[in-house]
Amino acid sequence: MRVLLFAIFTLFAAGLPPAQAQVARAACPVDAEKASYSIWPAGSLPAGTVRQRLHPCGRHLECIGARPTDAKRTCRWLLN
Repeated sequence: MRVLLFAIFTLFAAGLPPAQAQVARAACPVDAEKASYSIWPAGSLPAGTVRQRLHPCGRHLECIGARPTDAKRTCRWLLN
């Protein structure tokens, strides 16, 4: 029992994220633009505005709004 507690303490002391956080991050969509529509619906980002928000999967997302005539908004995943 002591060995188990020591191992758990060592992992947290080293600053490693818990296994649940790693699983959630792995479940994030690859395409940041497609993922952005779960946060900001189509037409809700005004042209040229930059917005950042936490996606439900646990990663931060940044998008720049586009005009209706443009093909799509520009989005990227941020390093956490």
